[in-house]
Amino acid sequence: MVLLTGATGYLGSEIAREMIRRRRNFRVLLRHTSGPALGAASSGPGVPDTVAEGCQIVIGDLRDAESLRQACQGVRQVIHTAALVKMWVRDRREFRRVNVEGLKNLCQAATQAGVERVIYTSSFIAAGPSADANAGEGLRHEGSPS
Repeated sequence: MVLLTGATGYLGSEIAREMIRRRRNFRVLLRHTSGPALGAASSGPGVPDTVAEGCQIVIGDLRDAESLRQACQGVRQVIHTAALVKMWVRDRREFRRVNVEGLKNLCQAATQAGVERVIYTSSFIAAGPSADANAGEGLRHEGSPS
C-alpha cells in the first residue's frame, strides 16, 4: 500500500491520476477541507470517474501526529507532496508548522509503522519567504547517498 500526501495539489493530483490510471491501490491523506478538490485527480482520459476504485481516503493533517500514525498503518511506501506554498499566509510560522514539523510528524509515523520508503518532494518556497539562503544543492542529510 502507498500513502500519498498532497493529492489535491498540482504534483500530487498528477501522481494520483497516474496511480488510478494504472489501477494501483493507494491511500490519500486529505485534510477535512480538501475532500471536494480530490475530484480533479480522478478526471481525464483513461481515468475512472471515481477515486473510490483502488483509492482509500484518510482524513488527517500533517500537524496532527495521531492522524498520520493512523494513515501510515499497513503502508509500505509514502509519497509526500503536501506542503504549504502560499506566500501570502498571514502567520509565517505556519510554514514551519506544516512544512517542517509536519514532515517530522510524517517521518516519525512512517518509522513507527515500518514504512520501507518515503519519497519526499519539496521546493524552495516550502521554507517560506526569507532573505537568507536556507539550503543549496550541496546540502545533504547526514547518511544520505551523494
